[in-house]
Amino acid sequence: MATIEDLVSRGANSIFRRVSMKRLQLNNQYETDWGDITSYVIKYGTIRYSYNDIVYLGNTMITGATLVFDNSRGQFNDENTITSLFNGFKTRYRTKFKIEVGYLDDNQDEVSGLVFYGISYGDPKTNDKGTISIKLSSLLKVFSNYAADGISTSSGTTEELIDRLVKKTQGGQRIFDSFFEGATDADKYKINPRAITGLLDINGPEIGDDKSVFDKLVDYSLISNFYFTVDNEGSFVWDIKEEKNVISWYFNGTGQFNNDFGVNIVNVPKLIQGLNNTWGRVAIEYRNGTAVSAASWVPGDGSAQDLYGERTFNYELKELSVSEANDMALDIRQIYQNPKREYTLNTVFIPQLELNDWVKINYIGEPSAGQQIIIGEFVIGDDSIPIGGSQGSINISDVDAKIIGITLNLDNLTSQFVLREF
Repeated sequence: MATIEDLVSRGANSIFRRVSMKRLQLNNQYETDWGDITSYVIKYGTIRYSYNDIVYLGNTMITGATLVFDNSRGQFNDENTITSLFNGFKTRYRTKFKIEVGYLDDNQDEVSGLVFYGISYGDPKTNDKGTISIKLSSLLKVFSNYAADGISTSSGTTEELIDRLVKKTQGGQRIFDSFFEGATDADKYKINPRAITGLLDINGPEIGDDKSVFDKLVDYSLISNFYFTVDNEGSFVWDIKEEKNVISWYFNGTGQFNNDFGVNIVNVPKLIQGLNNTWGRVAIEYRNGTAVSAASWVPGDGSAQDLYGERTFNYELKELSVSEANDMALDIRQIYQNPKREYTLNTVFIPQLELNDWVKINYIGEPSAGQQIIIGEFVIGDDSIPIGGSQGSINISDVDAKIIGITLNLDNLTSQFVLREF
């Protein structure tokens, strides 16, 4: 069977999309099996997901997708409608959805790419035209709906605290187990799968009444430079925000063809230096004060602080001691004190790549038209050597980067990736 990489690189155009759901039964348990509802789909919409990263991308909830279904007979009305698929079930709210997408090989066998798991927490929009829009949030949304208080506040590493949060109980029953797939805890919750050691030990963590489980997942992830997501198996994953150990893909523009990956970049709508995400000074407010880590520099030394200013990243985490706050401030500064370029690529449909995948970029943009620029006595460019010339407006050669954002348009079958060099 061909791999999905083979099918993408050779321009295969047979793509499958499938939407399934699990409804909440009257006993408050989800159905055991996924029910295929692809035949009702009118529009698949766009799936977007990225880091939930305070420092780099801002504190935003990972987004999901919006599906448009045929509702001509009230199939997706609420559970009180006799013709509804939810009639006889507990509620339409909190339904779990799974979107699968990939390629078909020469034998019409499925070669899977992305599997997105979402949940309907909104109020679906129906109309008199016989359609209904259902907005899906990532399964991570479930952590926003429950308070973090009540978990053990004994000392522990950030890994241990993450484990306590996702296994939080109410009345002796686990809250989140039913949302994630897998028969065992190891299947449902893949915490620190790369077995990173030396994680910060927090002596006496504090869980305020105003904090959700999601809020504390963000806190403890930031401390250790980790992120959390949902993988293709429907498991919760807490992993370090470092690129993976093996190159997953080569992004190539026109003229950069290779036999393994082909030409796959359509255009590069944005390339930035990453200055807004550069922090030469980090201040962590802890229980008794503020810990500050600042890069050493002097005016004129050419450092990022000299060139772009001594920008300060501030964060409050009252449960930390002074030594814990100092460690956190230092770690964040060392990661973010120097600018890292960020690339946004529009590409052919590439559905199998994941966050943190290590990729290579090779791209030469469109050359500019023949022109001359006169600066004082100097003339730059002529009709035979256009500005940019053979290099084009953007020249990216063999750049190593990791994926920090992915957008898949499941109707137009196009992809967009946000990449950060390392």
